[in-house]
Amino acid sequence: MKRPSGQLSRRLAALHPEVWDAEQSAFAETLVRGPRGRSVYAEDGSLFVLFDALLRAPGAGDRLQALGLAVQGLDAGAPTALPLALREAVICAVVAHRGCATELRTHAPKARAAGITADELAAIEEGRGAEVLPQPIAAALGLTGRLLDQDTLTDTEYDAFRTVLGEQAIVAIVILVGYYELVSALFRTFALDSED
Repeated sequence: MKRPSGQLSRRLAALHPEVWDAEQSAFAETLVRGPRGRSVYAEDGSLFVLFDALLRAPGAGDRLQALGLAVQGLDAGAPTALPLALREAVICAVVAHRGCATELRTHAPKARAAGITADELAAIEEGRGAEVLPQPIAAALGLTGRLLDQDTLTDTEYDAFRTVLGEQAIVAIVILVGYYELVSALFRTFALDSED
């Protein structure tokens, strides 16, 4: 569904800079100073979809966006343990599973640029990525699928994933899945996806 004019979504009106309070302005400034730069702004001067929604809770929003930078490997002070192709494959799997079209449109090209083929990406979007991608990406997608379906692992599953991925990668993947589950929940709750 296309957004009505002046609306962030059918549930939220876009907040423009002239109505921001000091905390909201500081949140926007933090975004602009970071690696995302001015890409956080929409054409109408409001913040891009998710960030505009986070203006309603700028303190938590600031911490959430900082976590997002860290899990994506965009925070120079917090490098991620996950290689780019693996990380983007996991992100695409989560957002496809949760039906978050905007995030999928954002991360699919990054996955492709990291070496994921179009056929592999289609398999990831269909929940079959663990069947077609090489290790360790297949194991990461298997772990992601189990977390999305069950929120946990059996001891046998944990041991199998630890053998291929190692503990550090498992922790990083669990955090990455949790972050994109939260992002997807925000998109669903506030109806932020649109047909652009």
